[in-house]
Amino acid sequence: MKDKRSSKAALNQHQFQHHRSQKLASLREDKRESAPDLDEDNRGFGGWLRSEEGIENLKLFVLGNTIFAFFAISWPQIKEALDAAYYLYIEYTERKE
Repeated sequence: MKDKRSSKAALNQHQFQHHRSQKLASLREDKRESAPDLDEDNRGFGGWLRSEEGIENLKLFVLGNTIFAFFAISWPQIKEALDAAYYLYIEYTERKE
């Protein structure tokens, strides 16, 4: 009795694996058929951005954006320091007179 159950379970296991492998093969086939054309990806802005010129411009953009963000965030402290330096200069020049 146990032999029949174990052989039936083994048969079910084998059928499941066979069905699974067929399904995976079918999915792989569908993927190959529906793969996008790489030439379409390299057109327009995406293609330009992947080019050498696009990469260099992206580096410049990141650098400029970093500098802008630094000054935008720290501007109140910079203005305070410049005002303090200005008033010190005014006091220094008034003492000389």
